[in-house]
Amino acid sequence: MTLVWFFVWGIWSLAGDSEPIRFDPVNVWGTTLLLVVALDLARQHAPGGK
Repeated sequence: MTLVWFFVWGIWSLAGDSEPIRFDPVNVWGTTLLLVVALDLARQHAPGGK
């Protein structure tokens, strides 16, 4: 999922708005990056996951 996020961000940065990833203050790109990293890390704790 994180790789998909980087692909989407890269395309968006090239074709659309060139807003950088910021964490102080957190912008939309930083928030979504933190979310996908958290989901990737939490996936191993989900019951029934492979």
